[in-house]
Amino acid sequence: MSSAFSFSQQVLLNLVGPALTIVVGTVAVGGLVSWLQRRRESRLDRQNLTVEMFQIAYGFYIPVEDARRRVRYGTPEPASEVLDSAFQEFRVAGRTIEARLRVPEQGDEQVTSRWVWHCVLDLLTLLYFHQRYPGQRTTDLIAGQVKEHAVTNTRENVPEVLIQKYLRPEGLDQADEVKRRFAQALDELIALRR
Repeated sequence: MSSAFSFSQQVLLNLVGPALTIVVGTVAVGGLVSWLQRRRESRLDRQNLTVEMFQIAYGFYIPVEDARRRVRYGTPEPASEVLDSAFQEFRVAGRTIEARLRVPEQGDEQVTSRWVWHCVLDLLTLLYFHQRYPGQRTTDLIAGQVKEHAVTNTRENVPEVLIQKYLRPEGLDQADEVKRRFAQALDELIALRR
């Protein structure tokens, strides 16, 4: 029994095969291109967020450090309102970034980035307090942070290694140690996000 196709059936078969290949190939290539484009956009978003973090951190660090130098070298200090205003802007921008890092589907690296960023924010806040409110108010802030972190660490599973590295109470009463930890935390954050 031979299975012979008529001429019209053979022509139809010869047309359907290549047409089906073109359709399947187009869908596959389109899907691959779409995936690559989303991946590229995600990488660009990640890089842009990292640059924004760096700008926020150093955008506040520079005026605080300028005020510290002015006091140290006896030059006129800028108005405290300027530093206070910069602090308010920094806090809003910093917390906004932290909220963006809370996106649940981001994975473990994003969780670590969030907490290192949180450490950067806390250290810069403390540096501001060292400059703006030396003495008891800064001491009270440190004590409050220690208590707050004890609760937060348990509730949100903050990596203990980060707390020990950056926010352990020993040394937080010294502005130079806070500066050192800030720079170290920001370096770690940048390395994490590469």
